[in-house]
This record gives sequence, C-alpha cells and structure tokens, in this order.
Amino acid sequence: MDAEPTPRGVSRPTEQEAALDPAAVAGRAELEVRLSRLTPGQRASFREAVRRCYARTAKT
Repeated sequence: MDAEPTPRGVSRPTEQEAALDPAAVAGRAELEVRLSRLTPGQRASFREAVRRCYARTAKT
C-alpha cells in the first residue's frame, strides 16, 4: 500500500499537534496495547517494516 500524497496547500500535523488530537492519542494508545501483545521478535519486525515504508516514502 502506497502512502497517499498530501494535497497541495495542506500540511501534515506536527508531533506536538498530533499529541493534542484526541483521535491521535486514542490511536496511539490502541497501537501500544496491540504491540504489547506481540513477542519481541514480532515487535522488531513491525518496526523494521515501518522503517522501510518511511525510508521508501522519503526517497520519492
């Protein structure tokens, strides 16, 4: 799945802005709960997959 481009004139929220958004806070909490159920190896694989996605996005 490819990341959708940000439309022109629309900016993405900063980390600080996201930390104040109730939906983002709830999503982060849900992610942390789900990650806590994984084995250390599964968590490492998940994080590596996320890194690959962001590295590929940064190159485009």
